[in-house]
Amino acid sequence: EYIYSEFYDKEIELSGNDAHYTKFVKLLHGENKDEKKLAGVLSIPEQLTYKQFVTCLGKAKKNNKSIQDILLIMENDKKYYKGKTSLNRTIQNWISDRFMKNE
Repeated sequence: EYIYSEFYDKEIELSGNDAHYTKFVKLLHGENKDEKKLAGVLSIPEQLTYKQFVTCLGKAKKNNKSIQDILLIMENDKKYYKGKTSLNRTIQNWISDRFMKNE
C-alpha cells in the first residue's frame, strides 16, 4: 500500500526525502489550506518528478512565484488542468506567465 501514490512515493524516495518535495506532495494530497486533495491537478497524466520539481522551484523563486499558490489556483478552475498532459509544462508556463498571456 502506498502513502500517496506509487509515483510520488517512489519520487520521494529518489529525492532522499527532500523536505521541499515532500511538502509539495503532501500539498497535492490534502495537506493544504483547503484540506482537500487536489484531484484536478492530480488528474494530469504526467505528474511532477523530483528532478522537474527542483527546476520549477528554482525558476519560481527567481520569478518570485509560489508553486503552492499556482497549484491552488489551478485546482480552483478546471480550465487550468482539464486537457493538460504535463504538470511540469503547465507549472513552467505559470511561472513564466505564458499561461496567462495565452488566454
